Amino acid sequence: MVLVVNYQQKENLEGKPFFTLTVQGEPELVVSQKGKPYLTARKASLMTTFEEAICKQLVGRELPGIILEVTCEPYDVTLDGGEVVTRNTRYEYQMEELVEESEQAVFSTHSEEDIFV
Repeated sequence: MVLVVNYQQKENLEGKPFFTLTVQGEPELVVSQKGKPYLTARKASLMTTFEEAICKQLVGRELPGIILEVTCEPYDVTLDGGEVVTRNTRYEYQMEELVEESEQAVFSTHSEEDIFV
């Protein structure tokens, strides 16, 4: 499950406004480069066709799914200290049904009649 934590108004290429939801995954325990453990959570943006009032009502609600780290074209990010780093991954919301389908192995099943003809 993911939690809707915020929403934002953006503009498409034609200048028309639309809203996105910011969704957050489960807390994860990770270890820093200095060996210190800390909690964090993945966040992703999800486009909507909703008006602002609906987006506002969705903040605090859970949605089925997870947030996955996916490979993308490299892009630069400026850190708080001014250092620029290049990344090639981003976080993406994935619906629960799609996650389950991608994790399932596909097997052919045959009856004994098919095999021993």
